[in-house]
Amino acid sequence: MTAIVGFVRQTLSIIITDNRINYGKHQEFGYDDTRSKLFNLPDMGWACGAGLSVFIDSFKESLVSEPIEDTHKIVEIYKKAINSAKSFNPELAEFIDDSVVMASWFGASTEKITFRIGFSSKSHYGDHLALLNDNEILVIYPPEYLESKEKVRDLVDRFPLKMDSNDGINIILERMLKIFNEISNNSKFVSTTCEVGMHEFTYEGVIKSKIAGESRELITELENGRITERIEIVDVIR
Repeated sequence: MTAIVGFVRQTLSIIITDNRINYGKHQEFGYDDTRSKLFNLPDMGWACGAGLSVFIDSFKESLVSEPIEDTHKIVEIYKKAINSAKSFNPELAEFIDDSVVMASWFGASTEKITFRIGFSSKSHYGDHLALLNDNEILVIYPPEYLESKEKVRDLVDRFPLKMDSNDGINIILERMLKIFNEISNNSKFVSTTCEVGMHEFTYEGVIKSKIAGESRELITELENGRITERIEIVDVIR
C-alpha cells in the first residue's frame, strides 16, 4: 500500500507519492524503497496509484501508449486494466478493486487553462472517475490510518485539507509534504522518501516539474528557501 497526497486548483496540480513496494499483503516478504511510482504522462500530467502494483503499472503504461482525447478515454483504460488484472489474478480480485489510481492533466480552451486530478477505486467509485475539488488536498491513506479514524482525525486537525485560494505554491507544497511526512513516520508500508509531480500555469507557459527526496529534507529546504535547487523541469508548453 502507498500513501498519496494530491492537490489541484485551476492553475496548479501537485501529486506526492512514496517509493516503497511491499512484498506480500502484510509485508511478510519484505519491501523495497527504490521504486519510482510517479509516472510521467506525455501531453498530460502525472499518474500514480496505491494497491496492487501489477494492475497500477498496467493502467499507467496504457495511459502513455494510448491517445487520450478526454476523461472518457481514461475511464475506458481504467476498466480494461481492471478486467485484465482480474483475468490474470482472479484470486486477487478484491485487492484489485480496492486499489486506487490517480492522474493529473490540463485542458485548454480559448478562454482559460484548467488543471484536473482524477482518481478512482472500483470498490468506491465503480467505473467512474472522481475529480478532486479545487483548493482541496486529497489523501490516500495506508492501512494504519484506514483502520483508525482517530489517526485520520488527528492528522487533519493539525494539517487542514482545505487551502485558501490565495495560498502560494510553497505554502501548499509544505502542507502536503508535512502530511506525507507524518504518515510515513507512522506507517510501515510507506517510505520516508517521496516523489512530487507538479503541473503549473505560469507566465512562461505550462510547466511540468518533479522533485524527489526525503520528505523531511524537502520540508527543511522549503522553509529555508532552497527548494528550487531540487526542482527538475520535465516539460514546458508555451
